[in-house]
Amino acid sequence: MPDPSTFEPLTELEKKALRKQEARWSTSLDFDRVEKCMNNIIRGDVQLTPQNIFQGDSDKRAAAVILQQRQSFNKIDADSLSAKANTTYFQQILNQVAVGKRFLDETGTYWRFEPTVEKTLNLTETQAEQAVNLYGEMKTSDHGTILDQSSDKFLKHVIGRDKTSDQTEKIAISIEAVQDALGIYEIGFPLLLGVKRILDGGDPSMESLQQLRASKVRRELTDTDEHENSVFFDLVISAYKSNVRNALAHGDLVNDPSDQTVRIPNRDVSYTYDEFETITTEHIAVALFLAGMYQSTLSRSHRQPDNLDL
Repeated sequence: MPDPSTFEPLTELEKKALRKQEARWSTSLDFDRVEKCMNNIIRGDVQLTPQNIFQGDSDKRAAAVILQQRQSFNKIDADSLSAKANTTYFQQILNQVAVGKRFLDETGTYWRFEPTVEKTLNLTETQAEQAVNLYGEMKTSDHGTILDQSSDKFLKHVIGRDKTSDQTEKIAISIEAVQDALGIYEIGFPLLLGVKRILDGGDPSMESLQQLRASKVRRELTDTDEHENSVFFDLVISAYKSNVRNALAHGDLVNDPSDQTVRIPNRDVSYTYDEFETITTEHIAVALFLAGMYQSTLSRSHRQPDNLDL
């Protein structure tokens, strides 16, 4: 076991992993500075917060993730300062599951995902292996990169939203969060459809699922009369409001702080801030579920420990 006070530079394998992360975070990393940040974290000279991890300093974030990975492989003494920080702080902040769980607890929206989670955790061994392979196919493709990029921007908005109690500011941030959530839906809904089709006895590929029209994906996941196994997924999809999606996609959404309303002119629809807050809360909950929590559920369904995927 190495001395916990000894700094170990980035390995070539770690640099390769971080190069992949550059694309997922839409940023460029300075490996020299990442190593300096790692050293500072190990020595206890730097204090990271959720805000400076998610809102700007990618080098610090990369340093924290690498240390988390090393700790998970027992490369850092479990009694060291850095290991304690990883297990009690960084792991909670950097893990989307923790962010999602806190939001669902605070908003009381877990009921929407409970049937999906319970059914996924009770897949047969063969079904679970198929589902995990389907998820792996997605994560190693450009679709996985798109999901990571959308999720990263989305989480920044969620954190910003939680920091303010001003409703006008919260609505503005929520609109940005939902805009990024739409990209998460484009990848996450086909993944849910793939699991549904596995329950049907099929063996779908992620590429074929991604080529389906989004409306077809949603229709199959909500048509419980025609598709029996959609009953395990329809509550997730039903939070999706196509009029809000279309308004955001076509620039047809007006946020009016003076009147405390959000309007969709082309649909002659108007929401009070309270009504729109309910809609955005549901959209954000679904995106948090798809961005991290459901992938963790899939991994557990296969009775395998989650891999730390850089």
